[in-house]
Amino acid sequence: MGATAVATAGSPAKRSLLRRLGTLAVAASRDTSFAEPLLVAAAPAGIGGAYDVVLNSLTSPGMVAASLAGLSRGGRWVEIGKRDIWSAARVQSERPDVRYGLLAVDFLPPQASTLWCNEPHASTAFFADCWTRPQGMIQN
Repeated sequence: MGATAVATAGSPAKRSLLRRLGTLAVAASRDTSFAEPLLVAAAPAGIGGAYDVVLNSLTSPGMVAASLAGLSRGGRWVEIGKRDIWSAARVQSERPDVRYGLLAVDFLPPQASTLWCNEPHASTAFFADCWTRPQGMIQN
């Protein structure tokens, strides 16, 4: 899939873990100040300063809009949150070019969570399969 990961996390311990796992750039997720530093960090990585895919679980005011603003034209929005999620219609009203999907991480097969915990880089193939299947875990 060739993805370059940038991420947000709420606590210093979670941000540290993401860095140890090889995430290019990590920022705090408690306010919208995460947006600009992650875009700047992503630009030298060759993704043009915008993300092709956002796995979103942020819900606080302004968070979704900030993440959508960083999404590249025609990018993929994958909602993995459980509360206060934006509908496909609401995302489309803000960004009609974005492809929207839902992923219920808690309903993934057990091998997926084992893969993420033990071999985080191998999960790329799993997500690539989700992106290419029109029917499946991600629904448009």
